Amino acid sequence: MSGFISSAGPLCLSDWVKSWAIRTFAIAVLQGIYPRKPVKIPELVQDVHLIVLPIRLIRRDMENTGNKPHRRWRKFKIIFFSVLVLALAVFVYVRFYFPYGEGVKTGQLNFVVKKGVLFKTYEGKLIQTGFWSAKQGGIQSNEFNFSIADRQIADSLMNAGGQIVELHYVEYFGALPWRGYSKYVVDRIVNMKPAGVGSELPPAVPAE
Repeated sequence: MSGFISSAGPLCLSDWVKSWAIRTFAIAVLQGIYPRKPVKIPELVQDVHLIVLPIRLIRRDMENTGNKPHRRWRKFKIIFFSVLVLALAVFVYVRFYFPYGEGVKTGQLNFVVKKGVLFKTYEGKLIQTGFWSAKQGGIQSNEFNFSIADRQIADSLMNAGGQIVELHYVEYFGALPWRGYSKYVVDRIVNMKPAGVGSELPPAVPAE
């Protein structure tokens, strides 16, 4: 079996075929030159591995060839689902948790309520100075609807109905049911004072 193992490692099928062809050709040449003298079959031909080895090599090549499509498909599925999960995680984060904007709104606090069927959230409304038109020919008060995620802030605003407040808010692309109905979430009270006489703000609208 030493003739089948090289210093670089096990002999491949193509090398074995070349070796077998060379030895067969040498035997044919010798028999042609010395037809009356029997030529001894090389020791390599007498080795049982001459038959076993090519069968093993062919089987190994067939197994490797047959496993390649399966491995490629499994690798493709792993990469595909990994990219899909990553894309979904990025979408959810940007849609619901990435702060798109922030600012401060000033106006007369109309109401703050806690409502919801499955998730109880704090919702509020702020009446701002001036009016705006949602439809052509229609006029209504400039209202700012918001949600409150912090219970302490919500309790403070519940006791400040009708007062002039400045609220810092964070704007998201979408609303979460356990965070509130609005994409504007108030996270801090900047200032709060009673409504003075002669204020330019319109009177508070009763809570719906």
